[in-house]
Amino acid sequence: MDFTYDEEQQALREAVRGLVGKTYADYETRRRTVAEDPGFDEKLWARLAEMGVLGLPFREEDGGSGAGPVEVAIVAEEMGRVVAPEPFLTAVVLAGGLVATAGSPEQRAEVLGALSAGESVLAFAHAEPGARWTSSASAVTAQEADGGWTLTGTKEPVVAGARADLLVVSAALPGEGTGLFLVDPSTDGVTRDGYATHDGGRAARIAFDGASATPLGAGGDATVAIGAVLDIARVMACNEAVGLMEVALRTTTEYLKNRKQFGVPLNTFQALNFRAADMYVQVELAKSLTVWATMVLAAGRPEQMAEAAARAGLQVSRAGRHVGQEAIQLHGGIGMTAEYSIGAYTSRLTALDHLLGDGAFHLAALSATVAEHEQVDPLP
Repeated sequence: MDFTYDEEQQALREAVRGLVGKTYADYETRRRTVAEDPGFDEKLWARLAEMGVLGLPFREEDGGSGAGPVEVAIVAEEMGRVVAPEPFLTAVVLAGGLVATAGSPEQRAEVLGALSAGESVLAFAHAEPGARWTSSASAVTAQEADGGWTLTGTKEPVVAGARADLLVVSAALPGEGTGLFLVDPSTDGVTRDGYATHDGGRAARIAFDGASATPLGAGGDATVAIGAVLDIARVMACNEAVGLMEVALRTTTEYLKNRKQFGVPLNTFQALNFRAADMYVQVELAKSLTVWATMVLAAGRPEQMAEAAARAGLQVSRAGRHVGQEAIQLHGGIGMTAEYSIGAYTSRLTALDHLLGDGAFHLAALSATVAEHEQVDPLP
């Protein structure tokens, strides 16, 4: 099986790496960026749009580029390499993916066209207090009256929710099921309370009090569509995590080569080399499963998407925790300081682990399917 990129994919990687790498050429620049609202570089967001990055997953007739999962994964990995705070994963892959999947032709053209052009930032308001990574909604309810829809309830956390120009909101329908709605955050009945997150990003608590909402597409139960797009986002989060872990590993090994103790480099101590080798193994395992999961998406196998996302997510969750903790410990005291980059990488890995489902969540999902598999070697 060929895992290498073709010429166009390689060119995309080099272009994105050059752009985000130049913007965040040093860690201090990233620190200054996340210290101020909206928590990311608006100019970089516009340049990503000019490059066509924000429209990669969307059809050309919707204002996008019509690229596939591999191209989107390339961008996610490169964003991870520099801990870029731009909401590519949540705005493009997640919120944009839902509009592309469930929206009407008119909605796709308008909403995705503006997103692809960098004129609008989307946010998916789905997570609810007390709920954990489900495809349904219960805390926000939708009511139909006088030919329109209104939403009531609270969503939190909503990544980039305070900055978003348009919200894609999940809500419990009057009968049963979960619907998707478009909400203008400036409309009456919407209250947004933004705050900084531990990884330098931004999230918000968004309350709806009879806020006007427009059904996404034909309306109706969108639980299946939400679950499918969440799985795609989980795989792309794994790609971002791989980029984070590879740089964290490289930064750690370079530190071990250059830092001296008792007059000799740290990498002369065998125990530390063993720990660095364990980090390398974890990164390679995570990368292999992530590449496989991405190829499952590219092959268009919807029946395998959930399992692929869970398998990759479980390994990335375990590897991210191991690599992050080891990187900090092997750096010693400097690894605990906010002025040094390794803590930001670990914090982002932790945030990704809890954004769409942690290791325990993925393990439970895989365990639930054990009875569906036959024994490889049945006992006599």
